[in-house]
Amino acid sequence: GIDCAALREKARARLICYMPQRSGAVYSIRTEEVALMGCNPRLPLFGMPGEGDRKRVRSIFEQLSIAHLWGSDFLHLSEGQKQLVILARAIVQDAPAMLLDEPDSALDVNNRYHLMQMLRKLADEENLGALLVLHDPQLTLSYCDKVYLLKAGKICAEMKMTEVSAEEMEDNLRQVFPGVKVYSRGKELYIGYRQ
Repeated sequence: GIDCAALREKARARLICYMPQRSGAVYSIRTEEVALMGCNPRLPLFGMPGEGDRKRVRSIFEQLSIAHLWGSDFLHLSEGQKQLVILARAIVQDAPAMLLDEPDSALDVNNRYHLMQMLRKLADEENLGALLVLHDPQLTLSYCDKVYLLKAGKICAEMKMTEVSAEEMEDNLRQVFPGVKVYSRGKELYIGYRQ
């Protein structure tokens, strides 16, 4: 019920964090400083993050398995490593709503699933809302509660994962992914593709 567009930037940033596909950083900055930027919405004018904030960032780096990147130059990281640092910044921001634009796009398979596990854990344990743009239907099946399928910029299907059957899901997914096949094993659903 809050009109976010009417809020000032800092007030809006206390409610919503955004994780873009790619970082816009163009200057040398250490990874922990990038993550500490997530503190900005809570800081007074000319305020600086404190030691408690640094400890929290260190803990988040450990949870994301990127502690080895502490002190590294952000510009010299791979795109996947940058995404994980930007995720750390989003977590530090501590907003109740997270908007993530293809957070998995530059990650390898292990880090994709690790990222999704972290987001699922955050959503459950911290009672956060997370809206993600994903192109991998299997990640969606494995971690999301509700799915909106977009085609030509419009919602073509809406599915609540606890209520949708494999057949209904397959019919919906085929609007966007024509060769998709949905398999069920007990309560688990899996994606395959037909030739």
